Amino acid sequence: MKKKCSGRMWIGLFGAVVFTLSAGTAGGRTNTPFLLLYPAAWENALTNYSAFKTRLGFRIYTNTLEHVTGGDTDSYEKVRGYLSDFRTTVVPDEPEVYVLLVGNWATIPAPSYRIEPSDPLSRSDIYYRDLHTDFNSDGDDVFAEYGSGVTNDFNSTTLDAVFSGISNDLIVGRVPVSGAWGAASVEAVFDRIVQFEREDSPRKGHAIMSAGRIDTSMFAADSWDYALKGIVTNVINSYPEKSLVTVVHAASNYTGGAGIDYLVEGDNISADYTRGQDIIRGLWQSNNACAFLCNVSHGGSYYDFAIRRNGAGFPGNVNSAIILSMSCSSYDLGKAALTNGIAATYLGSSAVVTPDVETILTGQPMVSATVQKNATLKIFCENLTVGKAFAEEFNYYVQQIPVTGWMTYQNNRAGILRNVIGFQIIGDPTLTHALADTDADGLLDQEEETLGLLVDNPDTDGDGLPDGYEFYQDGVDPHIYNGLDVDGDNVSNADEITAGTCPLLGTAYPRIDALTNNSGIVFLACPSATGRTYRIQTCDTLSAAWQTTTVSRIGTGELIILSYTNSPAAQCHYRIAITRP
Repeated sequence: MKKKCSGRMWIGLFGAVVFTLSAGTAGGRTNTPFLLLYPAAWENALTNYSAFKTRLGFRIYTNTLEHVTGGDTDSYEKVRGYLSDFRTTVVPDEPEVYVLLVGNWATIPAPSYRIEPSDPLSRSDIYYRDLHTDFNSDGDDVFAEYGSGVTNDFNSTTLDAVFSGISNDLIVGRVPVSGAWGAASVEAVFDRIVQFEREDSPRKGHAIMSAGRIDTSMFAADSWDYALKGIVTNVINSYPEKSLVTVVHAASNYTGGAGIDYLVEGDNISADYTRGQDIIRGLWQSNNACAFLCNVSHGGSYYDFAIRRNGAGFPGNVNSAIILSMSCSSYDLGKAALTNGIAATYLGSSAVVTPDVETILTGQPMVSATVQKNATLKIFCENLTVGKAFAEEFNYYVQQIPVTGWMTYQNNRAGILRNVIGFQIIGDPTLTHALADTDADGLLDQEEETLGLLVDNPDTDGDGLPDGYEFYQDGVDPHIYNGLDVDGDNVSNADEITAGTCPLLGTAYPRIDALTNNSGIVFLACPSATGRTYRIQTCDTLSAAWQTTTVSRIGTGELIILSYTNSPAAQCHYRIAITRP
């Protein structure tokens, strides 16, 4: 959405003092289908987001939950029916098709899953990703039940028959915002997602990998040492400039209900830590992989850490690009997906829930460890979406478990099925970890290619206004030459961009408001723009070279005063040079 320059600009005269300016240093998805499905009340909240994705090269389709269900908004069967028709009739030949469900499971429904009777009911979008597998063969509306009884959806024979064919017909993500939210709040979430994909910041070199519980009462923790340390080491060796944050729940006696819940905060460990905790501490010390340790507690502590304990959000060193959640097969996957999603939404990024399986019982090689390592490395690659990495690793998992993890599969089909159901993408499935803005004009290369602008020239039309600025501002167009001084204030467009004033408003331009000399101490008053650097320069005569002094200030958005000491009798000229970050 375009906007106008703010009227809160600097008003006054330039005066006789010279004010000079100096400029600082300043993989798309071609036509891939991307369907957005949301409640009708939020339609306008997604306008900017869908336009951004269009500029990245996606072919956007939109529809409302009310329309696709005929008003029966609680019907997951009708949602799946619509998605199936969309896949087979609208985009039948596309190798990749992305879907984003906007709303939590209470807003856009999904079936309830329970593999074994003791499992809690959980939700999963696998029903929308895999459009051909029957997860409810007994018709009782509790999906993916496993056992020998006639009321279950799978037994060992039927699961063996379909397992290797479970796959992604669609790449589905979900932004789990509450149905009670207003359109403005939803729009703010999607604005954060766009901002995240645009930015080039240190947090894009970080990922959170959430591992499941280390239960030393059930099995030796050495297998987790292998899994976590191996994954982290591979990531760091392959991408030495990246950092990985590992979050682990180490339960001392989970089966007896005496774990370390809520005894761990930040990087402080309770005194009676277990062998599992020793291993995690060793990971910290050996490769600096962990920025903090907190108790995952079946998914709850992401929410707890982000919102309740820490108040304003995650600690400063936990500002991740991607969340990878790995857990054991007894994990409450529905809660894990949801709470990881809350964290992802809070960060403006995405979560991928890829649970572990009890291959720890059979030793190396661990299929889930390979999935985690490869998914992480792929997400760190440029121009690969989270959803694409997720789909590839999901397919690898279901293909390799019966082979590499054969013994585990034979002995624990329920656990394997539980993990397959638990794979989730919470967040934007089309999010790409790194996108280039080669000419640093505020538009990503893919956007410029879509708009017909130059990717290696920040000012396609040559009028001194960056392409990104013109795209987002009313009254100018990056394709149309607007003249070098649009507002006619005798300061060029380019200089005003550097100074942080509005090049479209004639009363706003860089200037020095006041110059006073008090016994050799010269004071210069200058309206400032936030983040710009202001330096005093001097010369004895205007024909001499200007000399930069050591006096400088960082702009605050308000009037700033710079002072310089000189001989009271000396004749001197002064000016201020502005640089932008």
